[in-house]
Amino acid sequence: AMSRDTSDDLLDPRKGGRLTLETTPMMSVTRGEKAFVKLYGRYRRYVPLRQSPSIVAAGSLAAGMITGARQREVPADERFYAGGGGSIRGYSYQSVGPLVGGIPSGGRSLLTCSFELRTALSDTVGIVGFLDGGTAFESGNFSSGETFRWGTGLGLRYRTPVGPLRLDVGIPINRRHGIDDSFQFYLSIGQAF
Repeated sequence: AMSRDTSDDLLDPRKGGRLTLETTPMMSVTRGEKAFVKLYGRYRRYVPLRQSPSIVAAGSLAAGMITGARQREVPADERFYAGGGGSIRGYSYQSVGPLVGGIPSGGRSLLTCSFELRTALSDTVGIVGFLDGGTAFESGNFSSGETFRWGTGLGLRYRTPVGPLRLDVGIPINRRHGIDDSFQFYLSIGQAF
């Protein structure tokens, strides 16, 4: 794993960037299971647009790929999943990508992106508009036909001594009837990325 962080704050960055690259070889200790390699990369960028009141544009791009094994040969906890508060807001946790009987089965490749406009209303309160997109793919080469899903919404930030308290309301843009709710709430400490 390799990472580089030039951002100015761990939980509420306003400038700089973060790069994470991971390569994980997986070897089997039992007969009949294949070895594979899991690759993952993510870049996040924070650009101050205005000082007072503070306005920050933030973006995140991530991609992952598993090579050397078919989906069913990769343990479920090693597959890629998308959806939820730290991924594609507007959708349930891990629900974007391959589904088997309505249950997430994970994928061998992943593409996600997120964009936010963070605006301070006061020293303690801010609002965020966001657009998230992506999916997990059954194939290892981003081509197995899953739909790239988009979610949008608004968030409220309340600055505390341990970081911003985050409340986001996400709406799925290309909602799947019978699978996705019309909106999702997310509550956490720190910015989404």
